[in-house]
Amino acid sequence: MLLVAAAGPAEAAEYFVSPAGSDAAPGSVEAPWRTLQHAVEQVGPGDVITVEAGVYAGCRIQVSGQPGAPITLRAAPGARVVIDRPGPDNRHGSNLELETWQGEGTVAWWVIQGLEVVDAPWAGIDLRGSRRAHSHHLTICDCLVRGAGRSGIFSAFVDHLRIENCTSRDNGEHGIYVSNSGDWPVLEGNTCQDNYACGIQINGDASMGGDGVISGAEIVDNLISGNGRGGGAGINLDGVVASLVRGNTLVDNLAGGIALYRTNGAVASQGNLILYNQVRMPLGARWALRLGESDCVGNQVLYNTLYHAGPTKGSIVIPDPRLTDLVSDHNRLTGRFSTDGGATVLGWEGWRAWGYDLNSHPVEETRQYRSSRRGLRP
Repeated sequence: MLLVAAAGPAEAAEYFVSPAGSDAAPGSVEAPWRTLQHAVEQVGPGDVITVEAGVYAGCRIQVSGQPGAPITLRAAPGARVVIDRPGPDNRHGSNLELETWQGEGTVAWWVIQGLEVVDAPWAGIDLRGSRRAHSHHLTICDCLVRGAGRSGIFSAFVDHLRIENCTSRDNGEHGIYVSNSGDWPVLEGNTCQDNYACGIQINGDASMGGDGVISGAEIVDNLISGNGRGGGAGINLDGVVASLVRGNTLVDNLAGGIALYRTNGAVASQGNLILYNQVRMPLGARWALRLGESDCVGNQVLYNTLYHAGPTKGSIVIPDPRLTDLVSDHNRLTGRFSTDGGATVLGWEGWRAWGYDLNSHPVEETRQYRSSRRGLRP
C-alpha cells in the first residue's frame, strides 16, 4: 500500500509519430511510432502526440483525457501533416473519429490541432457521443478539412465542442455540422468556403433522441463564403435557442444568408442574439436573414449589415408581421423586406409600420463588396 501511494499518478508525456517510425518503437522523438491508431491507443490524460510531416491514415479515438489534462494530437511545428483516408479501425468512413458509440461510452477532453484532413468518404473529422451519454470538451483548432464526401467537421451528441481557426471547404455537404442535442458549442474564427450545402449547420434533430435542442451556441467571427449551390444557408439554425451569432462575415453564399427555423429541431430557433454580422447576398440568392416559422420568437437582430444585390429578395423575411418579441434595429439594410414568408415584398415604410428598424439605415453596394471574394480561398 505504501508503494502504491508513493507512486502516484503517471506524469504526462510527449510522444512522436513519423512516416519513418515503427509501432514497435517507444514513441520517443528519436524512435517514433508509425501510425496514428497505435499512438492514440497508448496515451492518457495530459499526454501529447506530436506528428511529423507526412501522409497518414486516420484513426478512431476512444480514450479520454481529464479536466485540466486533455490529450492532444497535433502537427509538429511547421509540419504539413495530411490525413487522407480512414484508419483501419474507423467505422463511419470518416478520417478522424472520436467516439465509442457503445451505450454509455463517451470521449472527452481532447485537442486536435494543426492537421490537414482530406478526401474523407464521409466526414473529415467525426465526433460523436450518444443520446444517453454525450461526449464533451472536444477541441478542433487550426485544422484544414477539405474534400469530404459529406461534412468537413461533424458532431453528434457532443457538449462543449470548440472549433476554432479551422478551414473547411469543398465538402459534399456542410462545412461544419453540429447536430443532435449537443449544447454549448463554440465555433470561432473559422473559414467555411465553397461547400455544397451550408457553411455552418446547427440542428437539434429531435428524431435522434435527446431533447432535440441545441442551446448556448456561440458562432463568432467566422468567414462564410460561396456555400450553398445545393441549397441551405451560410449559417443554418434549426432548433437552436439562447445562442449568439456575432461578428460573422457572409459573402456570396448562393442560397440563404442566416436562417432560423424549425424542421428537425424540437422547437423553432428562438431567443437568439444576431449581432454585428455582415451578410452580402449575390444576384439570385435567397434572403439575407430568414426567420422561418411563427414560433421563431424572442430573437434580436441588432447592428448588422444585410445587403442583397438582387431586385426581388432583400434583407429580412419573417412569416408573420407580429412575430413575438422580435427586435430588429440599428442595422444597415437593403430596403426590401417581407412579413409573409416572401409572398410579398415591402419597402422601408411598410416594414417600419410594424415597429421594426426605426433607427436603421440603407446600405448600398460598394466597389469593396464587388471585389470582396478576392483572396478568400486559403
